[in-house]
Amino acid sequence: MHRFFINPKCINGGHAYIEGPIARQVFKVLRLGEGQQIMLFDNTGWAYSLVIDTVSSRSIAGTVVDKTFGIGNPIIPIKLYQGLL
Repeated sequence: MHRFFINPKCINGGHAYIEGPIARQVFKVLRLGEGQQIMLFDNTGWAYSLVIDTVSSRSIAGTVVDKTFGIGNPIIPIKLYQGLL
């Protein structure tokens, strides 16, 4: 499932409306259509599963089918180190 970070204002109750580059990527690049699902993150900890109702290169409108909290934070801390040559 494709995942996108959006502004929390895009979610209104059980519906979502997205404009701009995300809509273009979904329509032109990923070629997703009506009835397909995407995952939306609103940077406040909530994740929304969205079924696309209408899609164009300028906007996406959809229905929220599931809302969960806190699936984005890993339980195990990860440290990355760069090796210098």
